[in-house]
Amino acid sequence: MLGIRADESANRAKQPRFNRHESGSMVWRPSFDWSVEQVWAPHRKHGIEPNPFYSLGMGRFGCMPCINCRKSELRNIADLFPDHIERIRQWEEIVASANKCRSATFFPAVTDPTDIDRPGSYSRIDTLVEWSHNARRVRQFDLYFHVQAGGGCTSDLALCERMAA
Repeated sequence: MLGIRADESANRAKQPRFNRHESGSMVWRPSFDWSVEQVWAPHRKHGIEPNPFYSLGMGRFGCMPCINCRKSELRNIADLFPDHIERIRQWEEIVASANKCRSATFFPAVTDPTDIDRPGSYSRIDTLVEWSHNARRVRQFDLYFHVQAGGGCTSDLALCERMAA
């Protein structure tokens, strides 16, 4: 079973509800056609609290960080969990030292738009964290990117309001 929904991304929307995995097992996506409201209704009904990572602005956290995390999620991880960034920095150093190109990146190539101008030389975690603090695709920093105490819900699913209802 996979808990993904079609409206989470264009790529997920292309997935079938059922399919056979290359291992031979069946894959079922029971919440595939659900709306966000349908996902959270049983939580409210049974008094189940959402994972606290949602209220910290995370959209994916099965792995930390997810290689498919959004720019805002990477910024939150860097701000709230600097140990994870340090761990990635160490992994990149180890992998880069072990390959002949001396290059390694945790995230997929071209996550940072500046990679486009430097084919074969991909940004490492520190460059991507710096980029995550930018307002736009350019290297211009946000004036108000830090979450301030009492600033409200940072969940992009508005879980603070949904769970209170």
